[in-house]
Amino acid sequence: MNECLLLSTAREPREPAHSNPSRTALGKIERLLTIELDPQNRAVQVRGFSNRLALPDERKIIERWAKARGVMLRG
Repeated sequence: MNECLLLSTAREPREPAHSNPSRTALGKIERLLTIELDPQNRAVQVRGFSNRLALPDERKIIERWAKARGVMLRG
């Protein structure tokens, strides 16, 4: 059976509102990525809205999360 986890994060604005309006509200929690795990606790896929891949800063967060929980990520 597959298990899906939802990664949410609170982001503070680091860039002007016009550059990325979906990530500018202080303290707002946004669902950014879905992490699908297989029964062996391996990440099958990590995708964002419209099936996009994780951005580099999101990937760093996922790597820390996976290490803390014993989840294996593909290279």
